[in-house]
Amino acid sequence: MVKPLLQTVELTRRFGAFTAVDRVSFTLPAGARHALIGPNGAGKTTFVNLLSGVLAPSSGELHFEGHCITRTPMHLRARMGLSRTYQITSLFPRLTAREQIVFALLERDDLGWSWLSPYAKRRAQYEEAESLLQLVRLTEEGDIPVRSLPYGKQRLLEIALGLAIHPSLLILDEPAAGIPSDQSAELFEVIAGLSRETAILFIEHDMDIVFRFAERITVLVNGGVFCEGTPADIAADADVRRIYLGDAENV
Repeated sequence: MVKPLLQTVELTRRFGAFTAVDRVSFTLPAGARHALIGPNGAGKTTFVNLLSGVLAPSSGELHFEGHCITRTPMHLRARMGLSRTYQITSLFPRLTAREQIVFALLERDDLGWSWLSPYAKRRAQYEEAESLLQLVRLTEEGDIPVRSLPYGKQRLLEIALGLAIHPSLLILDEPAAGIPSDQSAELFEVIAGLSRETAILFIEHDMDIVFRFAERITVLVNGGVFCEGTPADIAADADVRRIYLGDAENV
């Protein structure tokens, strides 16, 4: 039997008397394209914060590539190949897109100290940065300061940074939030073209995007798993349609 890429066992997070994530057992195979949906306050972001190590669980277990990482720090999870982006961009506004990626690659290679060294010592990282810029369709914007990039382009840059560690899992927390529809379409075209060597788990409120891109969907309600299935399963589920999909304000 093939081991899952990521697995949680009754993962729980409490904040005082409030339970934000309630005994979630979840399995993600390698190469997955999986959406996490649910109304505001369902526990989606808290759940991915537990996966990435931003938060520690109150109880339960988390396994990644066969290793228990329940208490593993966030930076070590990243080195193991678990990468993520956030709802709000956290980029260096004065750097160019290319410089931002090169800096991330140098940090990955424990060469952050060489940022001001001669170009020859950073050639490999610059060449890899060019490949990442091309992958996310930012070649023409490589020399533009991050603060001058349209928000959709900044999101693409974040994906490039997430890919810099060669992850086996990339978690995207509402990647299309705040992006005009034409830019979000390009964003998900890039995501759809990523190698299957990287599984994608993403939170998204735009159901058109979810049903077009995801191969499986998990619905969270009140911190727990309400149901899971293919897009066709979720669309046909009467309870999901009544509680979630039928309420446009919650989608």
